[in-house]
Amino acid sequence: GSILIKAVAGSAGLRILGMGFGLLVGVQLARGLGAEGYGIYGMAMSIIALLMVPTEFGLPQLVVRETAANATRKNWGKVRGVIAWSRKVSVVSWLLVSSVGVLVLAIGAQHVGPDLAIALLTGLAMIPLVALGKVRGAVLRGLSHVVKGQVPEVLLRPGIQSALLLAMAAMAIPLTPALAMGLGVASAGFALIVAALLLRRALPTVARDVKIEVDASSWRSSCVPMAMTEAMRVLQGHLAMLMLGLIATVSSVGIFKVATAVSVVVALPTAILISVVAPSISSLFVSGDRVRLQKLLTWSSIAMTSGALLLSLPFFLSAPFLIKLVFGNDFVDAATPLRIMCAGAVLTATAGTAGTLLNMTGNERQVRRASMEALISLVVILPILIIQFGATGAA
Repeated sequence: GSILIKAVAGSAGLRILGMGFGLLVGVQLARGLGAEGYGIYGMAMSIIALLMVPTEFGLPQLVVRETAANATRKNWGKVRGVIAWSRKVSVVSWLLVSSVGVLVLAIGAQHVGPDLAIALLTGLAMIPLVALGKVRGAVLRGLSHVVKGQVPEVLLRPGIQSALLLAMAAMAIPLTPALAMGLGVASAGFALIVAALLLRRALPTVARDVKIEVDASSWRSSCVPMAMTEAMRVLQGHLAMLMLGLIATVSSVGIFKVATAVSVVVALPTAILISVVAPSISSLFVSGDRVRLQKLLTWSSIAMTSGALLLSLPFFLSAPFLIKLVFGNDFVDAATPLRIMCAGAVLTATAGTAGTLLNMTGNERQVRRASMEALISLVVILPILIIQFGATGAA
Protein backbone atom coordinates (compact mmCIF):
# COMPACT_ATOMS: atom_id res chain seq x y z
CA GLY A 1 0.00 0.00 0.00
CA SER A 2 2.69 2.49 0.98
CA ILE A 3 4.70 1.68 -2.16
CA LEU A 4 1.66 2.26 -4.38
CA ILE A 5 0.68 5.48 -2.58
CA LYS A 6 4.18 6.91 -3.09
CA ALA A 7 4.19 5.78 -6.72
CA VAL A 8 0.75 7.27 -7.40
CA ALA A 9 1.64 10.53 -5.68
CA GLY A 10 4.93 10.81 -7.58
CA SER A 11 3.29 9.82 -10.87
CA ALA A 12 0.44 12.27 -10.31
CA GLY A 13 2.83 15.17 -9.76
CA LEU A 14 4.88 14.11 -12.77
CA ARG A 15 1.86 13.65 -15.02
CA ILE A 16 0.36 16.98 -14.00
CA LEU A 17 3.61 18.75 -14.89
CA GLY A 18 3.87 16.77 -18.12
CA MET A 19 0.24 17.46 -18.96
CA GLY A 20 0.84 21.16 -18.34
CA PHE A 21 3.78 21.12 -20.76
CA GLY A 22 1.72 19.08 -23.24
CA LEU A 23 -1.11 21.61 -23.17
CA LEU A 24 1.40 24.44 -23.45
CA VAL A 25 2.92 22.79 -26.53
CA GLY A 26 -0.59 22.46 -27.99
CA VAL A 27 -1.29 26.15 -27.37
CA GLN A 28 2.08 27.20 -28.83
CA LEU A 29 1.54 25.07 -31.94
CA ALA A 30 -2.09 26.17 -32.40
CA ARG A 31 -1.24 29.86 -32.10
CA GLY A 32 1.97 29.57 -34.11
CA LEU A 33 0.58 27.47 -36.97
CA GLY A 34 -3.08 28.55 -37.11
CA ALA A 35 -5.99 26.18 -37.71
CA GLU A 36 -4.78 24.97 -41.14
CA GLY A 37 -1.11 24.56 -40.21
CA TYR A 38 -2.05 22.84 -36.95
CA GLY A 39 -4.30 20.53 -38.96
CA ILE A 40 -1.38 19.56 -41.24
CA TYR A 41 0.83 18.96 -38.21
CA GLY A 42 -1.95 16.91 -36.57
CA MET A 43 -2.32 14.70 -39.65
CA ALA A 44 1.45 14.19 -39.85
CA MET A 45 1.64 13.25 -36.17
CA SER A 46 -1.26 10.80 -36.58
CA ILE A 47 0.55 9.05 -39.44
CA ILE A 48 3.83 8.99 -37.48
CA ALA A 49 1.98 7.55 -34.47
CA LEU A 50 0.66 4.73 -36.64
CA LEU A 51 4.16 4.07 -38.03
CA MET A 52 5.48 3.85 -34.47
CA VAL A 53 3.33 0.78 -33.75
CA PRO A 54 5.40 -1.79 -35.70
CA THR A 55 8.58 -0.20 -34.31
CA GLU A 56 7.40 -0.51 -30.71
CA PHE A 57 5.93 -3.95 -31.56
CA GLY A 58 4.08 -4.17 -28.23
CA LEU A 59 7.48 -4.03 -26.49
CA PRO A 60 6.80 -1.55 -23.63
CA GLN A 61 4.07 -3.73 -22.07
CA LEU A 62 6.08 -6.92 -22.61
CA VAL A 63 9.20 -5.34 -21.10
CA VAL A 64 7.31 -4.16 -18.00
CA ARG A 65 5.86 -7.64 -17.51
CA GLU A 66 9.08 -9.56 -18.09
CA THR A 67 11.25 -7.17 -16.08
CA ALA A 68 8.91 -7.20 -13.08
CA ALA A 69 8.44 -10.99 -13.18
CA ASN A 70 12.15 -11.82 -13.62
CA ALA A 71 13.27 -9.23 -11.06
CA THR A 72 10.92 -10.96 -8.58
CA ARG A 73 12.59 -14.28 -9.44
CA LYS A 74 16.09 -12.66 -9.34
CA ASN A 75 16.69 -13.84 -12.92
CA TRP A 76 18.82 -10.89 -14.04
CA GLY A 77 20.03 -12.65 -17.18
CA LYS A 78 16.54 -12.50 -18.64
CA VAL A 79 16.13 -8.87 -17.57
CA ARG A 80 19.23 -7.94 -19.57
CA GLY A 81 18.08 -10.26 -22.35
CA VAL A 82 14.72 -8.55 -22.81
CA ILE A 83 16.47 -5.15 -22.92
CA ALA A 84 18.91 -6.26 -25.63
CA TRP A 85 16.28 -8.13 -27.64
CA SER A 86 13.77 -5.26 -27.59
CA ARG A 87 16.44 -2.78 -28.71
CA LYS A 88 17.30 -4.96 -31.70
CA VAL A 89 13.64 -5.43 -32.66
CA SER A 90 12.97 -1.67 -32.47
CA VAL A 91 15.89 -0.71 -34.71
CA VAL A 92 15.22 -3.38 -37.36
CA SER A 93 11.50 -2.49 -37.43
CA TRP A 94 12.30 1.20 -37.83
CA LEU A 95 14.59 0.56 -40.79
CA LEU A 96 11.83 -1.40 -42.54
CA VAL A 97 9.10 1.12 -41.73
CA SER A 98 11.24 4.11 -42.77
CA SER A 99 12.20 2.50 -46.08
CA VAL A 100 8.57 1.85 -46.93
CA GLY A 101 7.58 5.36 -45.80
CA VAL A 102 10.20 7.10 -47.94
CA LEU A 103 9.24 4.95 -50.93
CA VAL A 104 5.53 5.75 -50.58
CA LEU A 105 6.24 9.47 -50.24
CA ALA A 106 8.53 9.41 -53.27
CA ILE A 107 5.81 7.78 -55.37
CA GLY A 108 2.81 9.76 -54.13
CA ALA A 109 4.30 13.09 -53.00
CA GLN A 110 2.15 15.03 -55.48
CA HIS A 111 -1.02 13.68 -53.84
CA VAL A 112 0.13 14.43 -50.29
CA GLY A 113 1.15 18.07 -50.60
CA PRO A 114 4.62 19.54 -49.92
CA ASP A 115 3.97 20.73 -46.35
CA LEU A 116 2.62 17.37 -45.18
CA ALA A 117 5.30 15.42 -47.07
CA ILE A 118 8.20 17.38 -45.50
CA ALA A 119 6.64 17.08 -42.05
CA LEU A 120 6.29 13.30 -42.50
CA LEU A 121 9.89 12.88 -43.70
CA THR A 122 11.10 14.83 -40.68
CA GLY A 123 8.88 12.81 -38.35
CA LEU A 124 10.41 9.49 -39.47
CA ALA A 125 13.49 10.35 -37.40
CA MET A 126 11.32 10.55 -34.28
CA ILE A 127 10.11 6.94 -34.49
CA PRO A 128 13.19 5.03 -33.18
CA LEU A 129 13.95 7.69 -30.56
CA VAL A 130 10.49 7.36 -29.02
CA ALA A 131 10.45 3.56 -29.27
CA LEU A 132 13.85 3.09 -27.59
CA GLY A 133 12.98 5.66 -24.93
CA LYS A 134 9.73 3.89 -24.08
CA VAL A 135 11.51 0.54 -23.73
CA ARG A 136 13.99 2.01 -21.26
CA GLY A 137 11.18 3.63 -19.32
CA ALA A 138 9.38 0.27 -19.25
CA VAL A 139 12.46 -1.44 -17.76
CA LEU A 140 12.64 1.22 -15.06
CA ARG A 141 8.96 0.72 -14.19
CA GLY A 142 9.45 -3.03 -14.12
CA LEU A 143 12.29 -2.50 -11.61
CA SER A 144 9.80 -0.56 -9.40
CA HIS A 145 11.26 2.84 -10.38
CA VAL A 146 7.78 3.86 -11.48
CA VAL A 147 8.28 7.63 -11.33
CA LYS A 148 11.77 7.63 -12.88
CA GLY A 149 10.49 5.43 -15.68
CA GLN A 150 8.01 8.12 -16.71
CA VAL A 151 10.22 11.22 -16.41
CA PRO A 152 11.78 11.17 -19.91
CA GLU A 153 8.58 10.49 -21.90
CA VAL A 154 5.99 12.25 -19.74
CA LEU A 155 7.92 15.31 -18.55
CA LEU A 156 11.12 15.94 -20.49
CA ARG A 157 9.83 15.37 -24.00
CA PRO A 158 7.01 17.96 -23.90
CA GLY A 159 9.06 20.25 -21.65
CA ILE A 160 11.99 20.43 -24.07
CA GLN A 161 9.65 20.83 -27.05
CA SER A 162 7.89 23.73 -25.31
CA ALA A 163 11.23 25.40 -24.55
CA LEU A 164 12.34 25.02 -28.18
CA LEU A 165 9.04 26.49 -29.43
CA LEU A 166 9.52 29.41 -27.04
CA ALA A 167 13.02 29.95 -28.42
CA MET A 168 11.66 29.97 -32.00
CA ALA A 169 9.09 32.60 -31.03
CA ALA A 170 11.70 34.72 -29.21
CA MET A 171 13.89 34.71 -32.35
CA ALA A 172 10.84 35.54 -34.52
CA ILE A 173 11.38 32.41 -36.64
CA PRO A 174 8.14 31.57 -38.52
CA LEU A 175 6.74 28.23 -37.41
CA THR A 176 5.89 25.61 -40.06
CA PRO A 177 4.57 22.05 -39.63
CA ALA A 178 7.99 20.64 -40.65
CA LEU A 179 9.87 22.85 -38.18
CA ALA A 180 7.42 21.93 -35.41
CA MET A 181 8.03 18.25 -36.20
CA GLY A 182 11.80 18.80 -36.15
CA LEU A 183 11.58 20.29 -32.67
CA GLY A 184 9.64 17.19 -31.62
CA VAL A 185 12.46 15.00 -32.96
CA ALA A 186 15.04 16.96 -30.95
CA SER A 187 13.02 16.65 -27.74
CA ALA A 188 12.57 12.89 -28.27
CA GLY A 189 16.35 12.49 -28.68
CA PHE A 190 17.02 14.34 -25.45
CA ALA A 191 14.45 12.20 -23.60
CA LEU A 192 16.10 9.00 -24.88
CA ILE A 193 19.53 10.07 -23.60
CA VAL A 194 18.13 10.80 -20.14
CA ALA A 195 16.21 7.48 -20.08
CA ALA A 196 19.41 5.57 -20.92
CA LEU A 197 21.33 7.31 -18.13
CA LEU A 198 18.57 6.64 -15.58
CA LEU A 199 18.44 2.95 -16.52
CA ARG A 200 22.22 2.61 -16.27
CA ARG A 201 22.06 3.87 -12.69
CA ALA A 202 18.97 1.84 -11.74
CA LEU A 203 20.17 -1.63 -12.82
CA PRO A 204 21.53 -3.56 -9.80
CA THR A 205 25.27 -4.23 -9.85
CA VAL A 206 24.64 -7.97 -9.94
CA ALA A 207 22.67 -7.56 -13.18
CA ARG A 208 25.53 -5.95 -15.07
CA ASP A 209 27.85 -8.94 -15.19
CA VAL A 210 25.43 -11.84 -15.67
CA LYS A 211 25.09 -13.75 -18.92
CA ILE A 212 22.30 -12.45 -21.15
CA GLU A 213 19.41 -14.89 -21.57
CA VAL A 214 17.11 -14.39 -24.55
CA ASP A 215 13.78 -16.17 -24.90
CA ALA A 216 13.03 -14.79 -28.35
CA SER A 217 10.31 -17.25 -29.39
CA SER A 218 8.28 -16.77 -26.23
CA TRP A 219 8.66 -12.99 -26.25
CA ARG A 220 7.81 -12.82 -29.94
CA SER A 221 4.63 -14.85 -29.45
CA SER A 222 3.55 -12.45 -26.67
CA CYS A 223 4.56 -9.35 -28.63
CA VAL A 224 2.48 -10.14 -31.71
CA PRO A 225 -0.95 -9.91 -30.00
CA MET A 226 0.26 -6.97 -27.88
CA ALA A 227 1.49 -5.18 -31.00
CA MET A 228 -1.78 -5.85 -32.78
CA THR A 229 -3.71 -4.54 -29.79
CA GLU A 230 -1.51 -1.45 -29.63
CA ALA A 231 -1.91 -0.92 -33.38
CA MET A 232 -5.68 -1.03 -33.03
CA ARG A 233 -5.59 1.29 -30.00
CA VAL A 234 -3.44 3.85 -31.83
CA LEU A 235 -5.55 3.51 -34.96
CA GLN A 236 -8.68 4.11 -32.90
CA GLY A 237 -7.05 7.23 -31.46
CA HIS A 238 -5.96 8.66 -34.82
CA LEU A 239 -8.47 7.24 -37.29
CA ALA A 240 -10.93 10.05 -36.63
CA MET A 241 -8.29 12.68 -37.37
CA LEU A 242 -7.17 10.95 -40.56
CA MET A 243 -10.76 10.52 -41.80
CA LEU A 244 -11.49 14.16 -40.99
CA GLY A 245 -8.54 15.14 -43.18
CA LEU A 246 -9.87 13.01 -46.03
CA ILE A 247 -13.60 13.80 -45.73
CA ALA A 248 -13.81 17.24 -44.08
CA THR A 249 -11.54 20.31 -44.03
CA VAL A 250 -8.00 20.64 -42.68
CA SER A 251 -9.20 23.27 -40.19
CA SER A 252 -11.65 20.75 -38.73
CA VAL A 253 -8.64 18.51 -38.04
CA GLY A 254 -7.07 21.38 -36.08
CA ILE A 255 -10.29 21.87 -34.09
CA PHE A 256 -10.50 18.14 -33.37
CA LYS A 257 -6.84 18.05 -32.31
CA VAL A 258 -7.43 20.85 -29.79
CA ALA A 259 -10.34 18.90 -28.29
CA THR A 260 -8.18 15.77 -28.15
CA ALA A 261 -5.30 17.62 -26.47
CA VAL A 262 -7.56 19.05 -23.76
CA SER A 263 -9.40 15.77 -23.14
CA VAL A 264 -6.07 14.27 -22.03
CA VAL A 265 -6.65 16.12 -18.74
CA VAL A 266 -9.71 13.96 -17.98
CA ALA A 267 -7.84 10.76 -18.87
CA LEU A 268 -4.99 11.65 -16.50
CA PRO A 269 -6.10 9.53 -13.49
CA THR A 270 -6.50 6.47 -15.73
CA ALA A 271 -3.05 6.97 -17.32
CA ILE A 272 -1.38 7.46 -13.93
CA LEU A 273 -2.92 4.41 -12.29
CA ILE A 274 -2.30 2.09 -15.23
CA SER A 275 1.40 3.03 -15.33
CA VAL A 276 1.69 2.51 -11.57
CA VAL A 277 -0.22 -0.75 -11.13
CA ALA A 278 1.07 -2.65 -14.21
CA PRO A 279 4.33 -3.91 -12.63
CA SER A 280 2.52 -4.65 -9.34
CA ILE A 281 -0.08 -6.75 -11.19
CA SER A 282 2.70 -8.81 -12.79
CA SER A 283 4.58 -9.27 -9.48
CA LEU A 284 1.45 -10.22 -7.47
CA PHE A 285 0.31 -12.63 -10.18
CA VAL A 286 3.71 -14.36 -10.33
CA SER A 287 3.81 -14.67 -6.52
CA GLY A 288 0.24 -16.03 -6.42
CA ASP A 289 -1.10 -13.32 -4.08
CA ARG A 290 -4.65 -13.11 -5.44
CA VAL A 291 -6.09 -11.34 -2.37
CA ARG A 292 -3.85 -8.29 -2.67
CA LEU A 293 -4.23 -8.38 -6.46
CA GLN A 294 -8.03 -8.12 -6.13
CA LYS A 295 -7.74 -5.22 -3.69
CA LEU A 296 -5.35 -3.44 -6.04
CA LEU A 297 -7.77 -3.79 -8.97
CA THR A 298 -10.81 -2.66 -6.96
CA TRP A 299 -9.29 0.49 -5.51
CA SER A 300 -7.57 1.50 -8.74
CA SER A 301 -10.89 1.27 -10.61
CA ILE A 302 -12.65 3.43 -8.01
CA ALA A 303 -9.84 6.01 -8.16
CA MET A 304 -9.89 6.11 -11.98
CA THR A 305 -13.62 6.74 -12.21
CA SER A 306 -13.73 9.32 -9.40
CA GLY A 307 -10.78 11.23 -10.83
CA ALA A 308 -12.20 11.30 -14.37
CA LEU A 309 -15.57 12.56 -13.16
CA LEU A 310 -14.00 15.31 -11.07
CA LEU A 311 -11.70 16.56 -13.84
CA SER A 312 -14.43 16.51 -16.50
CA LEU A 313 -16.76 18.90 -14.63
CA PRO A 314 -15.07 22.20 -15.66
CA PHE A 315 -15.26 21.22 -19.33
CA PHE A 316 -18.88 20.11 -19.13
CA LEU A 317 -19.74 23.47 -17.55
CA SER A 318 -17.46 25.99 -19.34
CA ALA A 319 -15.76 24.41 -22.38
CA PRO A 320 -16.35 27.35 -24.84
CA PHE A 321 -15.00 29.94 -22.41
CA LEU A 322 -11.93 27.88 -21.48
CA ILE A 323 -11.04 27.05 -25.10
CA LYS A 324 -11.43 30.66 -26.24
CA LEU A 325 -9.30 31.86 -23.31
CA VAL A 326 -6.43 29.42 -23.96
CA PHE A 327 -6.43 28.67 -27.70
CA GLY A 328 -8.19 31.70 -29.20
CA ASN A 329 -11.37 32.35 -31.20
CA ASP A 330 -10.39 30.06 -34.09
CA PHE A 331 -10.90 26.97 -31.92
CA VAL A 332 -14.16 27.70 -30.03
CA ASP A 333 -15.94 25.07 -32.15
CA ALA A 334 -13.89 22.44 -30.28
CA ALA A 335 -16.19 22.81 -27.23
CA THR A 336 -18.79 20.20 -28.24
CA PRO A 337 -16.24 17.59 -29.40
CA LEU A 338 -14.38 18.16 -26.12
CA ARG A 339 -17.48 17.47 -24.03
CA ILE A 340 -18.14 14.26 -25.95
CA MET A 341 -14.53 13.12 -25.42
CA CYS A 342 -14.80 13.87 -21.71
CA ALA A 343 -17.85 11.61 -21.47
CA GLY A 344 -15.86 8.92 -23.30
CA ALA A 345 -12.94 9.27 -20.90
CA VAL A 346 -15.26 8.79 -17.92
CA LEU A 347 -16.75 5.65 -19.48
CA THR A 348 -13.26 4.31 -20.18
CA ALA A 349 -12.28 4.88 -16.54
CA THR A 350 -15.21 2.73 -15.34
CA ALA A 351 -13.59 -0.28 -17.06
CA GLY A 352 -10.66 0.00 -14.63
CA THR A 353 -7.44 -1.87 -15.39
CA ALA A 354 -9.08 -4.77 -17.25
CA GLY A 355 -6.87 -4.56 -20.33
CA THR A 356 -3.68 -4.08 -18.29
CA LEU A 357 -4.59 -7.04 -16.07
CA LEU A 358 -5.01 -9.30 -19.09
CA ASN A 359 -1.74 -8.14 -20.67
CA MET A 360 0.24 -8.54 -17.46
CA THR A 361 -1.07 -12.08 -16.84
CA GLY A 362 -0.46 -13.61 -20.27
CA ASN A 363 -3.98 -13.13 -21.65
CA GLU A 364 -3.08 -10.55 -24.27
CA ARG A 365 -5.06 -12.36 -26.99
CA GLN A 366 -8.32 -11.48 -25.23
CA VAL A 367 -7.36 -7.80 -25.36
CA ARG A 368 -6.61 -8.13 -29.08
CA ARG A 369 -10.05 -9.60 -29.72
CA ALA A 370 -11.85 -6.81 -27.85
CA SER A 371 -9.76 -4.15 -29.61
CA MET A 372 -10.58 -5.65 -33.01
CA GLU A 373 -14.31 -5.52 -32.30
CA ALA A 374 -14.04 -1.89 -31.19
CA LEU A 375 -12.02 -0.91 -34.25
CA ILE A 376 -14.47 -2.54 -36.66
CA SER A 377 -17.33 -0.65 -35.02
CA LEU A 378 -15.39 2.61 -35.32
CA VAL A 379 -14.58 2.09 -39.00
CA VAL A 380 -18.27 1.55 -39.75
CA ILE A 381 -19.69 4.57 -37.90
CA LEU A 382 -16.94 7.20 -38.37
CA PRO A 383 -17.52 8.13 -42.03
CA ILE A 384 -21.27 8.45 -41.48
CA LEU A 385 -20.90 10.72 -38.45
CA ILE A 386 -18.08 12.83 -39.94
CA ILE A 387 -20.06 13.50 -43.13
CA GLN A 388 -23.06 14.48 -41.03
CA PHE A 389 -21.47 16.40 -38.13
CA GLY A 390 -17.76 17.05 -38.92
CA ALA A 391 -15.45 17.23 -35.90
CA THR A 392 -18.36 16.67 -33.51
CA GLY A 393 -19.24 13.45 -35.36
CA ALA A 394 -15.62 12.33 -35.14
CA ALA A 395 -15.67 12.88 -31.38
